[in-house]
Amino acid sequence: MEMDKKALAVSRLVTLLYEWDPNTGNQYRNKSTRERAVNELISKVLPDNASKQHLINMILAMTLLTSGHVESVRNPDGFKELKSQPWSVILSEPSLFVLKALGYPYYNKVSKNDYVLAKKILPFLGSSSMLQDEVEKIFSSTSVPGQYPKLAAVAAKEETGLGGYKQLYRGLSDMSDNSIVLVTDTGTEWDMERGVSTSRNYASAEGFSTKEGGNSILFILDNPKKKGFSALELSKFKKEEEIVLSGRIRIDRFQLTCYAEEIGSSLMGKTWTFELTQDSIFIRRGVQPYMKNESASNEEVRKLITDLFSGKETEVASSYGAAKVVKLVSKSATVRVLGTIL
Repeated sequence: MEMDKKALAVSRLVTLLYEWDPNTGNQYRNKSTRERAVNELISKVLPDNASKQHLINMILAMTLLTSGHVESVRNPDGFKELKSQPWSVILSEPSLFVLKALGYPYYNKVSKNDYVLAKKILPFLGSSSMLQDEVEKIFSSTSVPGQYPKLAAVAAKEETGLGGYKQLYRGLSDMSDNSIVLVTDTGTEWDMERGVSTSRNYASAEGFSTKEGGNSILFILDNPKKKGFSALELSKFKKEEEIVLSGRIRIDRFQLTCYAEEIGSSLMGKTWTFELTQDSIFIRRGVQPYMKNESASNEEVRKLITDLFSGKETEVASSYGAAKVVKLVSKSATVRVLGTIL
């Protein structure tokens, strides 16, 4: 499935319009200005029903991922019809207006088929990309830039994200020990091809990484192809600044902190701190340094991580040869993963 570039451009331009301040001095005139611009975009850029339907499908799929029932996106067979809500309940104001303009019956209830379609579309939506020049060309084919020259000036700036974002963030909390082992294996790939929610905002993703407790993972992702569908103002939770992303992530570097308790000594229960990267090991026993290796091999780091997160007791030797036995404190890991979206 290929993304309709015109429909994709309109989705990005709508987001730009709702982030832009028309500065009319009145919130109702601001709203009216944006709505006139949206109607112009739809009428000039999407003249046929097929393109309009593509935009409808994009907005509906994005909405189900960001404010619908995410488990039903993953498995539509688990959808419960009795708990279904009208689309108008989960749509953002900008999305609701766009769907009205497109003639979509937003008062209908969400159905299982909607989730089936979203699951199919999201991988393609999240892997979509479009150059800023392409979006600007479509934008300039309408009367909107001429009517609002200040908006046109904003659109020309790369930081507006019309051409996508060079860096994205994703926070995950309450992850399994096995997940920690996987995301600290540099050179390997992490699968996000089903379509997931990321953010252009570091703080938002960091908040998600601690939302449900430990074993938290924060992905900091280089995005050279600027992949992703900009939910942003189209999402009901616009403060999260969401970008729907689909792709494989290469693990480049990581910083892992976790804690363990000492076993079998008079200091039973004493807390140990492990600070690990792909090429360094630093261990503290209480507040005292116990072992430091700033040029550790990948094999040494991998063995220590897999041993600690195996759930078994682990023997740790100090820089001076003394060995102690520790056991990982459950759900104590925090990982920052630097990766590249392939």
